Amino acid sequence: MKKIRTLLLLTFFLPPVFGAAQLPDSLKACLDSAILHAQYISLYRNSVNWNEVREGAHWRAGFSETVLDMRPALQYILEAIHDPHARFFFQNRPIAWYQGEPTPYQKSIDPKVWGAIQSGRQPFQSAMLPGQTGYLRIVGMPMGDNAQLAAPIRSAICSLQTLGARRWIVDLRYNGGGNMFPMLAGVADLLGDGEVGGSFDNDGHRFSTWTIKDGDVYYNDFLSADLENQCPPAEAPKVAVLTSRYTVSSGEVVAVAFKGRPNTRFFGEPTAGFTTETDWTVLPAGVTMSIAMSYYADREGRLYKDSIPVDEPAEFVPDAEVEQDEALKKALKWLEK
Repeated sequence: MKKIRTLLLLTFFLPPVFGAAQLPDSLKACLDSAILHAQYISLYRNSVNWNEVREGAHWRAGFSETVLDMRPALQYILEAIHDPHARFFFQNRPIAWYQGEPTPYQKSIDPKVWGAIQSGRQPFQSAMLPGQTGYLRIVGMPMGDNAQLAAPIRSAICSLQTLGARRWIVDLRYNGGGNMFPMLAGVADLLGDGEVGGSFDNDGHRFSTWTIKDGDVYYNDFLSADLENQCPPAEAPKVAVLTSRYTVSSGEVVAVAFKGRPNTRFFGEPTAGFTTETDWTVLPAGVTMSIAMSYYADREGRLYKDSIPVDEPAEFVPDAEVEQDEALKKALKWLEK
């Protein structure tokens, strides 16, 4: 999940360090801005020796002449703050990311499945299943027009209700993250109006609140997408949420938004555990920085500092037929009670 910011820092207030003078002004401004931003915003800022980080980053930047030459220094910053959700981007491509030790659970992730889901080629799917059950596979979404991206999900919910859907399966097992806003906007009618989640930092300060009003999603006071609320359910229907170890980041936002909702139950596997809200900060030299700022919290205020758990476990087998999909079968059985 990303919050857009623009950062123009006065780097001449920072103390001089070895190697800084050899950097071109734009690269020095970029590096100093990244360090200062992390020092004040990072979720993990209180456990870092920032003088050491500043010296180490400038030493690694050395005699860099281009942004790509600075990759070791940028990588070092992310390693120093131990932020597995952090990235640096240049020309819309990641150039540095955390390469620390994954959790034991994350080690069980199949790289091929991860790559296929992260490719962005997984399509949104909807279908009518037995027992008047509407099925929605919500996949990762890019940045863009939130209303336009959410529209196919809203349309599918209306169409399935016309066909008789009275209960729902929201499948997040193929959701590799991205833009949280169209995902939430798409399923807003199923989530219901009111506060559905938010985030808190390590000091217990609320960082954000996610609210639905008349089917529209608000991030704090920001209206993410203005959509016509054409076919809200007459009452809060039963919803089964499916997750897997490949449910990541903004996919986990949607999962958290369903936590604490009445008539809701989770099936499948715990999520990947990238449950931190990240920003999107523009630095000098055309570099963009994204780092964790807070932990997700559900509508009841429960924090998720690790994977989001399920109520009924079931192994995830990608592209399994309905008859072999254990999580789907368990969800249908519960919905029909």
